[in-house]
Amino acid sequence: MSKADRIVVAVDGESYSVGADALAESKGIYKREVAAGYSTTRIYRALFLGALQKMRLQAVDYMVVGLPLTTYDRYADELKGLLTGVHEVPNPVKPDQNLKVDVRRVKVFPQPSGAFYNYAVPRKLLESMQYQTNLVIDAGYGTLDWFVTEGARPLTGRCSATPKSVWAVISAVAEHIAPDLTQNPRTMQRIDNALRVNAPLNINGKQVDIAPMRTLVTQIVEDAINEMLLSIGNISDIDNILITGGGAHLFADYVKKELGKSHSQIHTDADPVYSNVRGFQYAGEFWAARDASNRAAA
Repeated sequence: MSKADRIVVAVDGESYSVGADALAESKGIYKREVAAGYSTTRIYRALFLGALQKMRLQAVDYMVVGLPLTTYDRYADELKGLLTGVHEVPNPVKPDQNLKVDVRRVKVFPQPSGAFYNYAVPRKLLESMQYQTNLVIDAGYGTLDWFVTEGARPLTGRCSATPKSVWAVISAVAEHIAPDLTQNPRTMQRIDNALRVNAPLNINGKQVDIAPMRTLVTQIVEDAINEMLLSIGNISDIDNILITGGGAHLFADYVKKELGKSHSQIHTDADPVYSNVRGFQYAGEFWAARDASNRAAA
């Protein structure tokens, strides 16, 4: 049997199991955190420490993270302070010891900006898109974010978010089947997977037909996109629309159907789950290169 992909980290004296196989240890009553202040919770910090341990570094010069647009203004500075500094994680080489990791610089970006960089940089479109108006629709687990930019500069009056996203969809399906299902993380994962890849859904040993529940899904998606359009206003000046995020599969068809009636440049990210984090990597590399250039010029 292969070794489980998980580690145990300590946050404020409490232990947390973190990693791809951590769910296997849950008691079946854990509820995934979707609260507005999620970035201030012990669970967020535990996941952060788990990520540091995976890196196997003693120092991180540039750390780039993101927050949903609903929480960015309120929590960005606090999160930057929380992540900057020295952290202790289990030593990946000597499990009986801890490893100190110095995170030297942190930038907190609006989450959908990562998808913008991930789309533009590898395609060498960053320069041309700097003169265009762009809309990133980021379907995350807890929120659907819309991010309108002129180049990479946010047009903040047209950027916002709604909680009508993945969690709202799978919760509605779960509650339609049985109200207590939202408390079981494995069942919620099954529902998410069934909607994602049209997989069979088994609950209580019986296969559940989710086809009749597609109406619930469509209603939430429609409400969310209508809320987005009300916030953005007329989209005739939008040059590019990018659909991304782990819930892109729920929103892409509807967006293309409704917005595609008048808009021709609608793109769905090929690997939307990791789009933001890859974009943050590009942003961090630009940040480091700029600092190096400034030091050389000094």
